[in-house]
This record gives sequence, C-alpha cells and structure tokens, in this order.
Amino acid sequence: MHGILSIPLQEGDTIGIVAPSSPLQKKILKKG
Repeated sequence: MHGILSIPLQEGDTIGIVAPSSPLQKKILKKG
C-alpha cells in the first residue's frame, strides 16, 4: 500500500484514501 491516509471520522468509522499510481481512490473502511 503506497500513500494511505486514515482519517477518523466517527466512532468506528474511518475514511481511508488510497492513492496508487492510478487515479486517487476513495475507500470507506468501517472499524468494529
């Protein structure tokens, strides 16, 4: 994984922004 940003939004909710060689991809990861 290259260039991954984890921003805690809410309790149990984390927004992971993956930026590979391809265009930026937005992935929503749920914790819990």
